[in-house]
Amino acid sequence: MLARCLLRCSQDLVTLALKGTRSVLDLHRACYLLEGSTCSRKVRYQGVMFDQDEKTWGFSSELLPTRKPYSYMTMESHVAPILGGAARAIHDRIRRQMEAPTEASSS
Repeated sequence: MLARCLLRCSQDLVTLALKGTRSVLDLHRACYLLEGSTCSRKVRYQGVMFDQDEKTWGFSSELLPTRKPYSYMTMESHVAPILGGAARAIHDRIRRQMEAPTEASSS
């Protein structure tokens, strides 16, 4: 069941608002990214977790059969909440931004 929440991604921040709590990832600061997948009732999920400033949070989204997970690490269960298709697009964007060289490292 998809969670009722709000996931937003701007140029600088990823924000997840869920049940009165708000989790924020600053895309311009160092963080740990953990990715994995799990299967439940024949549905595969891609889970992503962030750790920044000693705060850990994340989400899962359904992994389409035609799509490979970013990581082949297996998770025991999905990362709550389970979000819809926009979460996959945001996950893709976060990965692209994290993999891009920074201005400081490219000079």
